Amino acid sequence: MSVSVSIENVSKTFGVPGTEFVAIKQADAQIQPGEFVSILGPSGCGKSTLLDMVAGLATPSRGTVSIHGQPVTGPDERMAMVFQQMSLLPWRTIQANVEFGLEVRGVGEAQRRRTAREMIDLVGLNGFEEKYPSQLSGGMNQRVAIARALALDPEILLMDEPFGALDEQTRRIMGIELLRIWDKSGKTIVFVTHSISEAIQLSDRILLMSSRPSTIREIIDVPLARPRSIEDLSSETARDIELRVWKVLLEETGAK
Repeated sequence: MSVSVSIENVSKTFGVPGTEFVAIKQADAQIQPGEFVSILGPSGCGKSTLLDMVAGLATPSRGTVSIHGQPVTGPDERMAMVFQQMSLLPWRTIQANVEFGLEVRGVGEAQRRRTAREMIDLVGLNGFEEKYPSQLSGGMNQRVAIARALALDPEILLMDEPFGALDEQTRRIMGIELLRIWDKSGKTIVFVTHSISEAIQLSDRILLMSSRPSTIREIIDVPLARPRSIEDLSSETARDIELRVWKVLLEETGAK
C-alpha cells in the first residue's frame, strides 16, 4: 500500500547547546492516501510542532518527514493548512477570501471565481459569497477557511485544532460537515485535537502522543462504520477507545 505521509524517527529540539530541550523524540508514523488521522495527546506535548514539521513550517532536528517518499524541506503545494485562528481578511468578502490563495498563485480571475464558488458550495455557504467575515458566525468562518484551503486543491489537508474555539454543539456539527467534505473530496486529512470525543468522531486512526519529550506512544484504530451515527459514537467500541485513550493520558500526566 502506498504511503502519503511518512514520519520516520523524527525528533525536534529547541534552544541552543546547553539550554536546549527535546520537544519530540523519535516519532514514527505512516499515513495512507485518503485517511483521516488525528493527533491527540497531553496539553503542550508537541502536537502542533509535529504538524508544523509535516507542513514544512518547521524542520526536524533529526529524522525525516516525507510526502510520497520525497523529504519535506519547506511548504509544499501538495499540502494546505487550516488553523484554529482562521486569519480571514476582514476587508475581503467571503468570495474574495476563498480566492486569495489562488490569486497569490497567479491563477486567472475567471478560474479563481469558478473554483471559489465550487468550494463555497462544497462547504455549504451558497448565498454568502458577498458577505464579510464579521457578518458570519465562528463556525461559518471556519467553513470559509476550509474552503480557502480546498480551493488550492491540496492532496493533504492539515488542520491544527480548527474547531477549538467553537462551543461543543457547533463543534460536533462542524465535525459532521468536515466528514461530508472529506468524503466528497477524497483528501488525506491530518487533524490536531485535544478532544478525545472529536478524535473518535472523525478519525480512521489516532496518533496518541506521550508527554514531553514526546513521541507517538500508540496508534489506535477507530473501527466504527462510516457515516458515524450518534449510536456508533455511543457504542461499546467507542467507549472502549475512549477508555484506552484516557488511561494513557492519565498515565502520561501523572493524574490519578
